[in-house]
Amino acid sequence: MFLLFLAEGNTVTLAARAIGVSRQAAYQYRDNDDDFRQAWDNAIEEGIETLENEAISRAKTSSDLLLIFMLKAKKPDVYRE
Repeated sequence: MFLLFLAEGNTVTLAARAIGVSRQAAYQYRDNDDDFRQAWDNAIEEGIETLENEAISRAKTSSDLLLIFMLKAKKPDVYRE
């Protein structure tokens, strides 16, 4: 469940709280289990993609400022200051 919360784009703190453990306990488990560390990293990447997809959707429909920031990030040579 912890990894699912991370994959949804939540922070470690929120994911740990959701399953009833401390943030520190989650990190200790991560530090002692290579498979869990890899799954954690994968969940974080998936969560980032989830947030990016939401940002893209919002940039296209309702946020000129977000659209500007995304263009600058993706094509800095074209859209830099």
